[in-house]
Amino acid sequence: MSAIQSIFATLVHPQYQLVEFLTVEGDWLVNNDYCTAVIAKSEKNNRIVIALEGIASPDQFFQNFLIFGDVLKDFEPTNGKVLRYNRLAHDALYPCIKSLLEELLIAQPAASVMVTGHSLGYLLMFLYPPLDTSVSN
Repeated sequence: MSAIQSIFATLVHPQYQLVEFLTVEGDWLVNNDYCTAVIAKSEKNNRIVIALEGIASPDQFFQNFLIFGDVLKDFEPTNGKVLRYNRLAHDALYPCIKSLLEELLIAQPAASVMVTGHSLGYLLMFLYPPLDTSVSN
């Protein structure tokens, strides 16, 4: 069980229902070959929550920064550049999250969507909102 799974199991408010623990493999990650997100919803609160897991350890952060830190990639949604590591993490998770979000918004079209994360997940959170216009009405 990943850190984000154990946190969800013990700390999430009972009004929220787990939709999916999403794990996407990424062989480019050092000492951690996956990216993880939790998608939950509350019909009572009319909210969908996407929580993005951060890096597994400080060592992973420094190793990935040393490997990918000097390589910037274009990132069209923000008209800027991001570290290659962050771009790869975004590209691995976002298509899956977008697909799930589209399904959830069909069933709950007026739901507010909250995206949160820690560490790498926090950074990815800022890369998602520019793309939300293609998901929501």
